[in-house]
Amino acid sequence: MIDKAVIEKLVAQAIAPKPELFIGDILVKNGNIVFVFLDGDQGVLIEDCALVSRFIESQLDREREDYELTVSSFGADRPLKHLRQFKNYTGKEFQVKTAEHVFKGILKDIQGQELTFEVPPVKKKELSKTEVISFENIVEAKRVISFK
Repeated sequence: MIDKAVIEKLVAQAIAPKPELFIGDILVKNGNIVFVFLDGDQGVLIEDCALVSRFIESQLDREREDYELTVSSFGADRPLKHLRQFKNYTGKEFQVKTAEHVFKGILKDIQGQELTFEVPPVKKKELSKTEVISFENIVEAKRVISFK
C-alpha cells in the first residue's frame, strides 16, 4: 500500500514554489486510492491540481505499485483541518464540534490560535452570544452551506 507520508512529501515538493498553496488533506484508501486535497490562501486553480498530479505521477512507478490518484481543491463541504484555512472564511457560518458541545456560529475574528464565533440565539427573546475557542480544542469545523 502506498504510504501517506510519501504522498505528503511529494505534494510538498510540488507546491514548494507556490507558498500560497498548502495541503488541505491527504487520504490513502484500500486499493491504493489516493485523494489529495489542496487549499490556498487565494484559492486553488485547476492548473495547480494538474501540476501536483503530474509531479506525483512522475515520481511513482505504476509498474511497482498501481494506484488511482485524484488531486482537487479542498471543497467547501470538507471539515477544515488547519488554522490557516479559517482566514478565508471570516463572516461565514460554521458548525463547530468541541469535546464539550456542538454549536453553529459565524466566524467573527481570529487572534493567534483563538477563533471567535457569534452564536445566534436559540429563542427569539435571547441575545446572541460569543464563543471563543482555541483551535486545538476544535474536534471538527465545517462550513454551513446555505443557498438562501
